[in-house]
Amino acid sequence: MGLDAVVFRSGLYYRWADPDSTAGTCVAAIEVARTLYSTGARNVLVVGDSRIGNGFSGSIADAAVEGSNLHFLPVGIPGTTPRVWPHVTEAFDMEAHPLAAAVFIVLDLDDTHEAEDLATRALDLAYLAPLLGITDLLHLPPTFDEPVSKQRAVRQILLPGTAMHSDAMGFIGAPINRIERVLLYRREHLTSFLAYPGHSERIDADIERQPAAMRIDPSWAGYVAQLNGSMPMQPPTVTGAYRTRWFGAIAERCRKAGVPMLLLPIPRGPYHRAFGKASTLSGSLALLQEQGALRVLDPTPFRQLEEPQYFFDILHLNADGRRACSTELARAVKSVLEGR
Repeated sequence: MGLDAVVFRSGLYYRWADPDSTAGTCVAAIEVARTLYSTGARNVLVVGDSRIGNGFSGSIADAAVEGSNLHFLPVGIPGTTPRVWPHVTEAFDMEAHPLAAAVFIVLDLDDTHEAEDLATRALDLAYLAPLLGITDLLHLPPTFDEPVSKQRAVRQILLPGTAMHSDAMGFIGAPINRIERVLLYRREHLTSFLAYPGHSERIDADIERQPAAMRIDPSWAGYVAQLNGSMPMQPPTVTGAYRTRWFGAIAERCRKAGVPMLLLPIPRGPYHRAFGKASTLSGSLALLQEQGALRVLDPTPFRQLEEPQYFFDILHLNADGRRACSTELARAVKSVLEGR
C-alpha cells in the first residue's frame, strides 16, 4: 500500500501512463489547458466530452472576441460525464490558475430527456483514476447506485494501482518503448491539438427529414428513437438528482475559487431542430440557476446549429459547426461577463 501511494497517489506514474488510455487522455487534456493558460488574460475554461474536442476551438473563440482579453482553454475529454468534471477542475487548480469563467456543457435543459442512468456509470472510474485522493473516500463511493461499483470505487481510492494494473504491466513489460512513446506524444500533442481544424465531412443536408428516411443508416437507430419519442427515458427525479449532485459540486468548487460557472447548451444532434425537439430550462438546472449557483447561456444560437450541415455524425459538430459554436460561445461568455 505504501508503494502504491508513492507511485500512484503522488501522481508520478500518470506522467508515464499510456497516452491512449483513459487516464492518459485525461491527464493530457488538463496539461494542455495549463500550458495554454495565459497570465494576464481573462482565461475561460471550457469543459466537456468529445463534443468539446470536436465542436469547440479556443483559437476561433479568441478571435471572435478579439480585444476583450478573453482567452479560452478547451478541455474536451471523450467519454467523461459531470461526475468527472469536478475532479478535472480540481486537478486544473482554479486557485493557482484564476479564471474569468468556467463553462461546462449540457444537452437538454430539462430533466426529462436523459436515456442513461448516469449514476450507475462505472466507466467514470477509469477517467477518475489519476484525479482521486484519499479524501474522496467519503464522498465518491456512495454516489454509485450499484454495490459492485461502490466497492470498486473504494478499492481504487485506497489502492489506486488497481485501476492502472494493465497499464502498469504494459510499462513494466516494455519501459523503454513506453517512455519513448510518451516523450514523442508530449512533443507532438500540443501542436496537433492547436492545428486540429475539425472534420470536413458533413451529413447530407438534402436528406428527407423524416425518421424513416434516416433509417438508411442502421447506426442511427438510437438517435431516431430519441427523435420520435420511442426511446425510454430516465424518470426526471433520477436525472434531476444526478444533475443536482454533480453540477452542484462543480458550482461549489467554482464558488470557492470565485469563478462564475456557465452552462453551454451544446448542439445535441443534426435533426433535433427539424423535429422540434425543444427543451426549456426547468427542473434541477432551473433551481440551481435560481439559487445563483450557475448560469445557463441562452440556448437560441446553439439550437440553430442543430442542422445536418453542421455535423459529421449524430453526436459531433464538423468544421463548420466547430467554427459557429466556438464563435457563439465566445460572444455569449463576453456578453455575460460584461453584464448584458
